[in-house]
Amino acid sequence: MGMNSIGTLSSWLGQSAVVRHYRKLKYSRSLPKYFAMSHTEISDQQKSIIFLCSDTNISRSGVKVIYNHAVIINELNKNLQASILHPYKPNYQFTWFNHGATIKKYLGFDKNHDFVMIPEFCAVPHARLLYNISIRYGIYVQIGM
Repeated sequence: MGMNSIGTLSSWLGQSAVVRHYRKLKYSRSLPKYFAMSHTEISDQQKSIIFLCSDTNISRSGVKVIYNHAVIINELNKNLQASILHPYKPNYQFTWFNHGATIKKYLGFDKNHDFVMIPEFCAVPHARLLYNISIRYGIYVQIGM
């Protein structure tokens, strides 16, 4: 790949719809204000996995997968609870499919018991926020092709 190819590729990436959408989203929404709690006095509190999820009411298979994983975790392991958090609209409810997932409606996390799964498309800003308040997290990669 020559120098012209790299320049062309980077200019194309800078103009792609994905990058324009990310820039629009970046400047139109402020990041959520997460906060951390520490309940060390409750040693037997249930561990939890919180899946961050978009709040776009557009039919997407990745959203259904996240919701289904939360439901399956809750059915399989009674010592572990999974829930869904829409960080920009915590009271949000999808209208295009039925689910049995638990919805988390506040932006607080327990440092000792919560583990947050961040979808890859929003990993950079959310991972930084969670890291800064000492919340454990993982990046949930769904390559949708």
